[in-house]
Amino acid sequence: ASGSVLRNRDLDHSIRYRYFEAVIMPVALYGSELWANGMLTCEKVERVIATALRFIVFAPPKSSRVAVGWELGYEPFHLRVAARRARLFQKWLGLNTAAAPSALWAKRIFDSRVAVKGKAWSWFRRTEHMAREWLSVKRINSALDVKFALAKSSLVFYKHWSQKGNFAYRRLLGSLHEAESELNIAPCLRVRGSNAHVFLQLRTGSLWFNDRVSKFVKERTSACMSCFDVNRHTATKETLEHFLIECPRYREERESWATGWRCPYDSLFSHGPLCVSAALGESVQFFGGADSSEFQKCRMLSIRSMWNKRCAILAQSLPPLL
Repeated sequence: ASGSVLRNRDLDHSIRYRYFEAVIMPVALYGSELWANGMLTCEKVERVIATALRFIVFAPPKSSRVAVGWELGYEPFHLRVAARRARLFQKWLGLNTAAAPSALWAKRIFDSRVAVKGKAWSWFRRTEHMAREWLSVKRINSALDVKFALAKSSLVFYKHWSQKGNFAYRRLLGSLHEAESELNIAPCLRVRGSNAHVFLQLRTGSLWFNDRVSKFVKERTSACMSCFDVNRHTATKETLEHFLIECPRYREERESWATGWRCPYDSLFSHGPLCVSAALGESVQFFGGADSSEFQKCRMLSIRSMWNKRCAILAQSLPPLL
């Protein structure tokens, strides 16, 4: 039942994500203060949760779950577990044994934790470790704002992930979210009827171009089939930058895009990675400081038209399957 709701194209992305937070996450987090004792356990649950996140944005199964989660403003599961354990730790610290005599056991544990052995001592030690390593909290006390620590550590987690490894799509996504001070769902996903799945897959690196496919499939050329030279001597590699900016086959869609944004074609589609970030990002420098939903829809329609044309050309150029 949840899968049918998450894949319902009649519902906006933001509504489906709120359903995910209200129905799926409470079930996944139930009792996690006790059974989620490390990253290995959290990773197993995270893989299952990632399937639901991909349903929301119609991402392919092999797309990065971290990239999809960043676009949706999703707080990672292991950080939520650490926050729930820290909150429970706070609750036990604040127990009043005079008002609730049954809480005397908690006071005794905190007064003599060195003498406590077994599972209880292991839980306290693991909780303090999670708060220190995952939430960047030196000490759990009554003054700790767990909600703020969770939000801050989630944003730090995503930004650290974008800088880890030599992956172009990670660096691109990091530049698109560079100015963010808090974790939120991407503005393009808040537009009603935007149908942003192609645009979102470009941002998260889920759409592979020939330059990348050729590294894994020997029979596939790295050249752009839309502007492929007849003699195959001057063919250009098909990359994200070439697809968005350079390929002459999509100039009509780009002109429509620039007209909808009311900016000169050359200023929007100049060469370089900064142009890719501006075209896929949420910058308002091209449309007079007004980030309207109409500009979002214009961009997504243009990109979807470009991608459909690219797929049709590629289908004609590939050899038929036997």
